[in-house]
Amino acid sequence: MSNTLNDFTKLYLRALSENSYQTLIKDNFNYEITFREAKSMSSIYNQFISGIKFDDGSEIKLSTEDIVGFYLNNGHNNLENEDLAIIASILQTNDFEKIGKYIGNAKDKIAKLKAGTIKFASIIKNYVDRIDSYNPIDYTTVESNEVVKFKICMKNGREVTENDALLVFNEISCTKRYPCVVYSNSIKEVIVKCGNNMSVSFESDKIDKIKAPINSITVLNEVGNPIIFNFTSKSCLITINPKKINDDTVKKIKKFMHMIILEEEKTSKKVVGKITFNVERVIDNYSLYRFFITDPIASVLFYVDESARAWCSKDTFYVFFRDFSEEMLNGKVLKASDNYLRLSIPTDKNKSTSGFLIGFTSKNHDMLPSFLYKFSRLLSKLSNISSNTATIKPQKKGEKYKIYTRPIEALSIEAGKFFKHDSKSRSESAVVTSGYYYSKVCPASFQPIIINQEEIPEWKIYGREVMEFPPKEWGIEGSILVVCPRDEYPIINLKRNHQDDTGRIKALPCCSKEGNKNSIDEVVVGTSNRKGTTEQINKFGAIGTLNDSLANFLTVAYSDDGNHKFSKLGTDVDNNKFLKLNSFILAILVATGKSPFPGKELNFSSTENFQDNITAVKSLMVELPPEIYKQELYDMNDEQIISSILDPETFMDPYLYYRGLEIIFDIQIFTFTSDNGRKNPISRAEDNLQIATLEVPRCKYTHIRNDNKKDIVCIYKNYGSQDRKTQFPSCELIISAYGGGKNYNKKVNSSNFRFSKNLFTLLDKVCHPFEWERDDRVPIQYTCLDDPYSTINWNVHDFGQMGPIIGQEIDIYGKVYSFIFKEWVLIVPPTQPLFINNEIEGKHRIIKINNKDHKVLSGGVKTRPQLKSFAFAHSKFEASGEDYDGIWIPFNGKNKGLKILCKTRASRDLKNYGTENKINIINKTTILMTIINWLWKSDSINGKFPDFHLWWKSRSEIDDDIIFSQLPDTKINCHNIMLPNLSSYEERLDAMTDIWPFIFHRKKIHVSKKLYDRILNFFKVEEAYSRNMNPEDLYWAPNQFITGLIPTDDDFKRNGDIILTKPEHISDWISRNNNATFKYKSFHNTNVIVKTISQSYKKLLQPYPFEDSNGKIYLIQNSSKKTRPLNEAALQIAHYWRTHEKNPGYSYRRNDDKDFYGKIKYVEYRIGPNDIPIVYSEHDKSEGLTDYLQILCYDDGESYAAMLPLL
Repeated sequence: MSNTLNDFTKLYLRALSENSYQTLIKDNFNYEITFREAKSMSSIYNQFISGIKFDDGSEIKLSTEDIVGFYLNNGHNNLENEDLAIIASILQTNDFEKIGKYIGNAKDKIAKLKAGTIKFASIIKNYVDRIDSYNPIDYTTVESNEVVKFKICMKNGREVTENDALLVFNEISCTKRYPCVVYSNSIKEVIVKCGNNMSVSFESDKIDKIKAPINSITVLNEVGNPIIFNFTSKSCLITINPKKINDDTVKKIKKFMHMIILEEEKTSKKVVGKITFNVERVIDNYSLYRFFITDPIASVLFYVDESARAWCSKDTFYVFFRDFSEEMLNGKVLKASDNYLRLSIPTDKNKSTSGFLIGFTSKNHDMLPSFLYKFSRLLSKLSNISSNTATIKPQKKGEKYKIYTRPIEALSIEAGKFFKHDSKSRSESAVVTSGYYYSKVCPASFQPIIINQEEIPEWKIYGREVMEFPPKEWGIEGSILVVCPRDEYPIINLKRNHQDDTGRIKALPCCSKEGNKNSIDEVVVGTSNRKGTTEQINKFGAIGTLNDSLANFLTVAYSDDGNHKFSKLGTDVDNNKFLKLNSFILAILVATGKSPFPGKELNFSSTENFQDNITAVKSLMVELPPEIYKQELYDMNDEQIISSILDPETFMDPYLYYRGLEIIFDIQIFTFTSDNGRKNPISRAEDNLQIATLEVPRCKYTHIRNDNKKDIVCIYKNYGSQDRKTQFPSCELIISAYGGGKNYNKKVNSSNFRFSKNLFTLLDKVCHPFEWERDDRVPIQYTCLDDPYSTINWNVHDFGQMGPIIGQEIDIYGKVYSFIFKEWVLIVPPTQPLFINNEIEGKHRIIKINNKDHKVLSGGVKTRPQLKSFAFAHSKFEASGEDYDGIWIPFNGKNKGLKILCKTRASRDLKNYGTENKINIINKTTILMTIINWLWKSDSINGKFPDFHLWWKSRSEIDDDIIFSQLPDTKINCHNIMLPNLSSYEERLDAMTDIWPFIFHRKKIHVSKKLYDRILNFFKVEEAYSRNMNPEDLYWAPNQFITGLIPTDDDFKRNGDIILTKPEHISDWISRNNNATFKYKSFHNTNVIVKTISQSYKKLLQPYPFEDSNGKIYLIQNSSKKTRPLNEAALQIAHYWRTHEKNPGYSYRRNDDKDFYGKIKYVEYRIGPNDIPIVYSEHDKSEGLTDYLQILCYDDGESYAAMLPLL
């Protein structure tokens, strides 16, 4: 139906576009007359089936069904034999019943279509006649080009990734035609490369103005025009001039970007350009904007997206030319279409211009002639009726009088404050982003204009009232003058404003009809009955009102009856900077009423008292063990943490320092904030749940805290209003009162378990803590990443015979990794650092800051006790399992709940020795390679690290007596690498000598010849990679740490034997190897994760990684064993992987389990379309079951592979 509709109505529409509708409706060619006068359908069949041609070379073809329908609806009741023969040939049947049904459907279809289309013929004719009545304005096409979209592919045939942008950029050599190239990384940091001694004719500021998307390369030609290669979308747009026969832009750019292939997407061509209309009466942009919306003809031909482009907020607005198309004939309004012509119409800023310039963009080349014909006539009509103009006398002899616009001051700095746009990017200016919401409150045709003081008398002559906005009684600095210009809507009113979260701009001006005048009080009272506004900074002790969503949430969280009302208490004191920086501490002092001075009452009688109390609290914060701040300040050492607290210029942000005040005042703290200030934004879905104001403290990956059953203090971090935004937010205290009374509660008692539970539930929804142990029977995409240990309060937990916790080990992300007891070391899930205060190692230690000693609590022991044997641990605890380094004990409903570390067995189990030894070597390798990388990059001059080959030769010493695999373990754990805060090579090497003297001694790094070569080979790759990185990512800074599995040659056996330990190891292995930079020995055959599987892969003996459409990654291991059944060997490999977490290789097969094949459940895949595996069969796998094996069969039906799930 839709195709026929398009073809049929094009007979009208095409006539309109060529302004010759008469030729189709009247004399020269009338399809109705042609069909009516035809002796048979076959006599005109070829004429229509081959297409009706037009002057520009295009044509409209009608289908056989359309021709049959048209013929029977124009004076013919029957078809001739030759007509039936054509239909029978098309349908390939002689069945009279089918042919008859086909004819009947065609006739009914066209009858309905014709009735619907002809109904609008008179309307179309009327529009065309009216347009033709206006004299056209001359125009000149200044520029007309085509924009062609290309898909980016790599020349080696693999799919493009975001990381390829840097790889391609490094290989580009600038030429005279393309003298400058700009690379933008994933955070929009740019690197500019320009050729030497080349003639660059464009100004350097063109580079500064480039708006390059992330992961992209921008190539500038000799005049500075950019071509952007977007490696995220894998596409680029190239502008060509179709009129220039020898335009070789595409050819040249393909040659320049030699590492990639550009494949043209045929359907994506756009025509772009600029047109100048030679007008002598230039209309102001508001009149033109209004004309598009209100004129009977223009409003049909043009669509203005006013909700996205308010006239008062942009220096360009966009209009879509749509002509008389399907939407008009069917009564449907389509606001966006590839067939539209998009026009950018600028405001008139240049009074010396002699023409009206617009830009255009369209995918439909045929739209332009129709637009030019109609717009040139409508512009003539508009210029004749346009008002609000000023006559400029000719400056030169012979020059005509010209009439220019009065500039509209819509883009003034003042206007942006009131017509605010809540942009996605907070960094955008108010002026540029204004208007979106204003258009929703007050559509374009009702919007007032902004005038100057001098224009008030003229507008009053026309009976217009001028409004000063905002009204003075609102007490807001700055204002603008607005007036309603249209006769239909002359009265200026205020409409309620729902967009301003500050509550200060309560309403916005909007025009209305006579008699609809409202008062300011009506709008203001109707808007809010609050005592204060959400973002107003409240003075110390003043009560303000929380925003509705937060207040409602806290009320419901507090009790069922909903009678507790929540407000906020101000903490702003005398505009004092020190007190502003420490408003968080002040709020906590008010909430607890506890003085930091022992034996004294809290006193706030003067500014000095405020300052003394805050200084005393900061001193107490410094005395606490620095470890308690590590979850938030994970990248700072102890000295830096203490120094930041002592610094009088530091803003005491609850986002960073809440933990210290929790311990000092024995409370729990939750912080809420405005959308503008939230540092850890959450999802749109959670925004809809009205929990967007909870602030999650700073963290790496996730925030973890335990419910310590203390009183709860809630803080509101207030960033101020839009135009009075403070440098630092004011931390105000959230308070509550029963029934709206004045007896305020400044904290919530620990006995209110409902409130505590609701806040922790909210916290879990926002920060998504990770799980400790996932049930492998549930697919990862259906697993809620929940922390089953979040209810455990480790501070008060009874560990039985282990005794009290006397120390803790904290990883580089600020999470506790293990607890230290007098005789035991307990590995626990990641958790918040505890406040440990004991006498075992001495209660205090000294930290020197700026040559001044500061006494801080030790925070517990730092050294592990001598580990007990496995046998002794079994005699003390009921174990649920063993690992190579300790025993598991049940805890919190899990068999593998907690792990107790044990010392290495005296006699190893030979069966497991190889695996255990392999893991130990990998761990030690990780540590060694990390330390060498750390030393190398600190041995720098002017921030540039040395050539590794030369450095390694001078800093190492070959010692073949050192057998790396037999070296004693270092004190550093590979999952807990925390390197000291030392910036120079000498200091770092001395520190390593104390930690691992077997390798680092006598100012050298001692290794065997074999290890010397292996390290040298690896760092050749590392160096090539590092030199392309940004300086801040190179670990020069003393606070940066390196972790993760670094592969060595031994990690990749030729038979495919890959040892995988922790999930983070797998992740690091994948991320390090999925990069085209690594093409060296260790990574040669395992460095690409494929997304399709070729039949040729069946010959591979080593495994290869594969990622499916859901993002799940497998290791595909082919089987070389021929068995009966054929798939049994692959199933045994998959079963071994699931049981042992190890790949046994291509030759693995067990012969001792005869019943194996009958016991297993599995899914078999075959390679489907586009080389993507699809499910072929399921064996004993019931609905919903997830514990099953997966195998792949190649096309020969005999070659099988095991699909081993990685991530």
